[in-house]
Amino acid sequence: MIPRSRFDVVDNALFALGVVGLALFVWLLPGQHPDSAASYALGREAASEAARAFLERQGYATEGLTPVARLARQPRLLDSLQASQGRPETIRLLGGGEDRRLPAHYWNVRWHREDAATPFGPPEAAGGPSSDWLAFEVDLTQHGEAWQLRNPAAVVPRDGVDRDVLQYLLDEDPEMRSTLLAPADSILGSLFYFDLSSASRPADSLILFEADWSRLHEAAATGQPQGLGEAAATAIARRHVAATALGAFDLDVRTVEALPERGRSAARVRFETREPVHGQRVGVEADVTAAGALLGLRTRFNEKFEPGDDGRPEVQFQLGSDRGARGALKWAAYFALILVLLSVMFRRMSGRALDAQAALKDAVLAATLAAVAMALSTPTIAVEAGYGWQLAVVIGLGMLFVGAGLGLLVFVASGASDALARAVWPEKITTLSLVRQHAWVNQPVGGPLVRGAALAGVVLGTTVLAMALVPHGIIHDEQLFGAEATFSLAATAVARGVWYALLLVLAVHTGLGSMLQRRWPWVVVPALAVAVAVVGFDGVDLVEGSLWVVFGVPLVLGVVLALAFHRYDALTLVIAVVLTGVLWDTAEGWLVTASPDLVDAVVGWVVFVGVVGLGVAGVRSDRTG
Repeated sequence: MIPRSRFDVVDNALFALGVVGLALFVWLLPGQHPDSAASYALGREAASEAARAFLERQGYATEGLTPVARLARQPRLLDSLQASQGRPETIRLLGGGEDRRLPAHYWNVRWHREDAATPFGPPEAAGGPSSDWLAFEVDLTQHGEAWQLRNPAAVVPRDGVDRDVLQYLLDEDPEMRSTLLAPADSILGSLFYFDLSSASRPADSLILFEADWSRLHEAAATGQPQGLGEAAATAIARRHVAATALGAFDLDVRTVEALPERGRSAARVRFETREPVHGQRVGVEADVTAAGALLGLRTRFNEKFEPGDDGRPEVQFQLGSDRGARGALKWAAYFALILVLLSVMFRRMSGRALDAQAALKDAVLAATLAAVAMALSTPTIAVEAGYGWQLAVVIGLGMLFVGAGLGLLVFVASGASDALARAVWPEKITTLSLVRQHAWVNQPVGGPLVRGAALAGVVLGTTVLAMALVPHGIIHDEQLFGAEATFSLAATAVARGVWYALLLVLAVHTGLGSMLQRRWPWVVVPALAVAVAVVGFDGVDLVEGSLWVVFGVPLVLGVVLALAFHRYDALTLVIAVVLTGVLWDTAEGWLVTASPDLVDAVVGWVVFVGVVGLGVAGVRSDRTG
């Protein structure tokens, strides 16, 4: 039976709800998504120059080094802020300039040596890139203020001397200051070391203790090495911290200890905020030399420093729901469903009742698009690790295995669900069969295209309304923005959206729905809604938080999709899922200020309008099949 193409009252209601949903999506999302507080306004070039100026001010040479700047998120800090402050308040704080204090969105600038062997694998791998490749890493606020410095090669600038800091320490004695600063760096750097053995408590004062002051004078007068204590280490560290974005914090010193790997020439000073900043306990760790140089600067939010950590900007925060367990449940459910469909497929094959050609088409399409999506999502690796043959092999193997794996899943889902649906409700897959035959412009296909676009608007509107109703729920994003993680945000969104839609609709709605329709038709809609709640809906960023939020929001979306599938067909759902993902994934282009992905956002809307136009052309055509 050819599905109806003319629109009725329910269709008109769907179209109206779709328009309202799209309006809510555009209107409410900026006030609900933390990325609306991010900005590319500084730009990669200016961020690199700001990092260069900071390094050179500390005495580090940048000649022969190449900077790679990118805007990044601190996912766990954003999670923590959303949970404690609520998303609207978090957006207000970060968008109102508070990111100078809590850089949840920040510029990361890595300086690598052009003549060094590039690391094999992504820089984000465990342990990070090798120190012979990565020279320095500087983190800046969105306004270009430094707040973190990593020095993996353990470079010592200017023989460990920072004359500005020493001048600051002797500011009240100009004559002694000129005497002390007269020698060359190599001589001056050997005049001081840290003697912390007799210290009994942390020294937290901007003024040097009398003993340290006397040792500075002694070194200047006699030229003999002198051991400085905690007061000097604290003063040196405070001087450096005050010159960064961290100077806005009211910090108390917690510990001062020597760095054994550097003998007694350097010390590590740990600070912590006196009062939490928007619920965040901020810890700062500065490595300094006795002659005033800064060797490293690390920051933690709601987390204590642990020995041997790499100083990367993360926070300790435990979600109300276990994200790992949620992901495991999702794939366990998919795996169980695929096993059931696999047994169905084998039975149908033995009875020669399987359309293997249609399943193969779906599988090849899904595998190709999954491989394309993976290839598009490797520019960070390509830029930072080089374009060597090793990288090509890694990416090629990844594309092969990911494409083959997803292609196999879709083949099973398509073959089994097609056979099941033909027996109980063939009208659900008729238009999908027409599309497989490249019959796009006709009345039966045109209706699902238009309805699918409207349903996408309903799903997007429902999602942002759910966000607004759960202000303390968490929208979790990975570290990299789309502009940093993919060559084309729009192309990746389309490729990912199609293979995901095929897997979800064919396995869950068509496959599981057909099995239920045969025996218990009255449970189809609630069962499919629960199934979506279990496997989740990856077309949008779902709110996380308490158990009822984690499963309640996808359950609502599951009800919407289940009702639509029960009334319409599989093609309507495929189009809805694809367009939902495309508009959501490309929204970064208009959410983030000055985003380089603005063109991709426009392309996303062009794809949406194009699908609607193609559907209208089909409905208005005289082709009925």
